[in-house]
Amino acid sequence: PGLHVFDANLRGKGDDPQELLRIARGADLVKVNREELGTLLGGEVAEDALEMAAEVLADRCNAARVCVTDGAEGAGLFDLGRWFWEPARKVEVVDAVGAGDALLAGVLSGLLANRTPREVLARGCRLAEFVVGQEGATPDITGVLD
Repeated sequence: PGLHVFDANLRGKGDDPQELLRIARGADLVKVNREELGTLLGGEVAEDALEMAAEVLADRCNAARVCVTDGAEGAGLFDLGRWFWEPARKVEVVDAVGAGDALLAGVLSGLLANRTPREVLARGCRLAEFVVGQEGATPDITGVLD
C-alpha cells in the first residue's frame, strides 16, 4: 500500500480550481502553499484562517490530510481532523527552489515510517530549511534527517 498524494504546484492563470479539486479527490495527502490554498478555495486565506481553510479543502477533496506551507512562517498539517503547526527556523536562504518538494519529501518519509503528525511536519520543515540554505534544488541530504 502506498499513498495517493496531490501536490497542487500551481503555475499560472490557466489552472482550473474545480478540475484540480476533482483530481485531488480522495488523496491521502494534499500539499499546497498558502496562495494555492486560496486559489483552490476561491479567495485569499487570512493569516488567522489557515487551519480552517485547510479543513475546508480536506472536506472538499475528501482528503485525509492537507499540508499547507507558509514560507518563512512554517507549515501546517490537517491530519485526520486535527491541526498541527511547525514554525520555520531562521535560515539564510541561498536558493528557495525545491523547498516545497523537500518539505513534501520529509512529510512523506515520516508518514511512511509511521511517525506522529508532529514528527512528520517537523521532519518536512527541517528538510526544507536545509534545502533553501544550499545552492540548487537537489543538494545531498545524507544525514540531514538522521
